[in-house]
This record gives sequence, C-alpha cells and structure tokens, in this order.
Amino acid sequence: MRVLLALALCALILGGVWRYTATLGAPGDARAAIPATTGAANTVSGLTVELHATAPLATSPFGPTPNGPAASLLLQGAVLAAADSQPAFVTRRFDLPPLPRQRTELLARASFASEAQGHRHALQVRLLLHGTPLAEATAWSEAGLPLTVVLPVDLRHVP
Repeated sequence: MRVLLALALCALILGGVWRYTATLGAPGDARAAIPATTGAANTVSGLTVELHATAPLATSPFGPTPNGPAASLLLQGAVLAAADSQPAFVTRRFDLPPLPRQRTELLARASFASEAQGHRHALQVRLLLHGTPLAEATAWSEAGLPLTVVLPVDLRHVP
C-alpha cells in the first residue's frame, strides 16, 4: 500500500512539473490579456513604450525565448510587440492598444547580439502617454546574459 501511495505521489509531482513547464513559455493572445471593458472611459489610449539598449539586440538561441525575437514586450503573458533586431543606442517605439484602467505590469525581454557579449548591457523601458513619461525602468545585465525588465504601471488615475 505504501508503494502505491509513493508512486501516486511521484506521478502527481511529475505531472505538476510537466504542466508547469509546458505552459511556462506558451505564447498568449494579446487580445485575451486585455479584458473587455464596457466603454472608452475604462481604458487608456495613446500609450507608447520606448525600448533603449546600450548594445545591439539580436535573436539568440540562449535568450528568454530561443530563436525568438530580440526584443519583446509582454502584458500578462501575451506578446504586445516584438522586434527581430535593434542597433545600439537607438530607441524603438511600440504603440500599445488601449489598456484597462488598472494596476498592471509590462514585461520587456531583450537578447543581446553575440558581438556585444564581452560587456555589461543596459535596457531602458519607458511608458509614455501622448509623449509624457508615466513610468520608467532601467536594468543592467552581466556580459552575455539576456535582460528582463518589469515595469509596474498604475493606470487607475491617469487622465
């Protein structure tokens, strides 16, 4: 009886780990990540995200998503925007769809090009509303490592 209980417990743990890893990098639908609202008063439009990197961005087999985009912007697990490459010290702008008036987190992921692997890198993420900065985050990475920046945003009190 103890052997069956131990086998059932092992199967339960392995099944949970398999389920977790199967859904960990699953791409989502950006429309599903943004809940439907009843009117324009419940959303904020005119939002733009700027990504600025200190080294060139390129796809990497060792990045957050292997052979995926060099830079991606996610909201609640769904990809809002992506770029295959970006030169160093060039700001890339992504226009966002209307977002609900709530607290949320934007996630920016970046993989640096192989020729820039010998140095530390930075990624700056800015959220703008009609050109006015609302939030900003900057992160530094050790040489050769991809970067993930979390930008917490509270849109409940934005005019």
